[in-house]
Amino acid sequence: MTANPRRIRSRRPPTSSTGPYAGPASGSAQSVVDVLMDPYVLLTPVVNLDGTIVDFVVAEANEPARRSAVAVRERVVGGRLTDVLPRKTSMVQLLAGVARTGRPLSIDDIPFPGFTPHDPERRYSLRAMGDRRGVRVTWRDVTDAHSTAHELRNLRRLYRALADDSGAVVVRTDEHGVVVAVSPSVTDLLGWSPAEVLGQSWSDFVHGEDQPPEQVTSDESGESRMPGPFQARYRTAQGGYRYLSATTHGPEAEGECPSGEIIVIRNAPGAAVVSHLGETREQLAYLASHDSLTQVANRREFLLLTTRALERLPLDDARLAVLFVDVDGLKAVNDTLGHAAGDQLLIAVAERMTERVRHTDVVARLGGDEFLVLLPAIDSAAAAEGVASKIQDGFAVPVSIDGQCVRVTVGIGIAIAEPGQPPEAIIRHADAALYRAKHSGAGRTAVFDPAVDDVTVADVVRTSIAGSAARSLAAGFVTGAQKEKT
Repeated sequence: MTANPRRIRSRRPPTSSTGPYAGPASGSAQSVVDVLMDPYVLLTPVVNLDGTIVDFVVAEANEPARRSAVAVRERVVGGRLTDVLPRKTSMVQLLAGVARTGRPLSIDDIPFPGFTPHDPERRYSLRAMGDRRGVRVTWRDVTDAHSTAHELRNLRRLYRALADDSGAVVVRTDEHGVVVAVSPSVTDLLGWSPAEVLGQSWSDFVHGEDQPPEQVTSDESGESRMPGPFQARYRTAQGGYRYLSATTHGPEAEGECPSGEIIVIRNAPGAAVVSHLGETREQLAYLASHDSLTQVANRREFLLLTTRALERLPLDDARLAVLFVDVDGLKAVNDTLGHAAGDQLLIAVAERMTERVRHTDVVARLGGDEFLVLLPAIDSAAAAEGVASKIQDGFAVPVSIDGQCVRVTVGIGIAIAEPGQPPEAIIRHADAALYRAKHSGAGRTAVFDPAVDDVTVADVVRTSIAGSAARSLAAGFVTGAQKEKT
């Protein structure tokens, strides 16, 4: 039960003049305590009726003590200790123990919260001794010394890491993961200069899928370290990633404040194999989504990107279009110049198409001499025809293959996506429009019209006329090639 505050009394010292601490300080006694460099106070306890010490009254204070408390309370002597101390401190309880038992109190490093949320934490060494009047207390601010010792411990950790791993990259971060120190070897291993790494979040240099585990274990040296080395991909200055082995030393267990981490990365045994496997995995992912000859997207990737674009379509005001592009005369090139020349022609066609479309569009090779173009944000069929016209204009200049100038034209069919239409249906509509365009002649464009384009007929007839059309184009190609030579 809390006592009635009005019944709390202060046990004041008896009025006497025997000794400097027997009564209020005389002028000479005050002069003695004022010359002390460290703050000094004499505290008399405030005792509840049940004998519990609930506070202290400042009976004496030297000049350093008055200066240290003047910003908090103008009147120091005669004031309550709880009026001077921050709320979040157990100092009253500690000093009450000295008053009850008479045992001196000696603390070399004790954290002391600020008086306001904006004040930084300070650290003090404190000495307290009891006598019949109360408790005499002196203290000293050791915040700077504590910071220096803390920094020395960090340096010892850093030097230990450097000694154990000379030739490795040693990175030191603060408690927020920001790099505050890095060894020059980071340039040899990752290509970055130390200046480019300092001040950056170290996690930004680690692949998103390879972030290290956060749990740490304390070792015999009093440090915390991650459970063994771990493999991760680290971003290089050249834009790629490199597999390396890393060991992280966490904050020291004995420190009350977080001190960041020291990370050692190096080429551990087997790292080259891991790096090769990582590069192989990325290469396999690329090959799975790109045409091996032309390096544009393949049919699988095109369908995936078209599906995603269709899912976003209801959220956008724009429409979606697909261009079905067929190269005129590829068979003639294969028959006269060889299949290697035909491959060079396909590569050149893919390059020119990519150069003529917008950066948001996707060029893909369906197979053989057939290409697809995804226009994910198009205003109208007329806008899609504009893109098709740019593609065809890209072939106004002949393609040079093994010293031969080959004139190339492309036929293009255009289909505008309808709501709820699957990607395969849009491609079939574009194919039907292409059939009509090629039926009109080489280098033509047509937009799918359900009133005139029969998808079923296009699938069958386009295949049946491919041979005869190619033969006719071959005759024209050979003549054209010969004219170019002359």
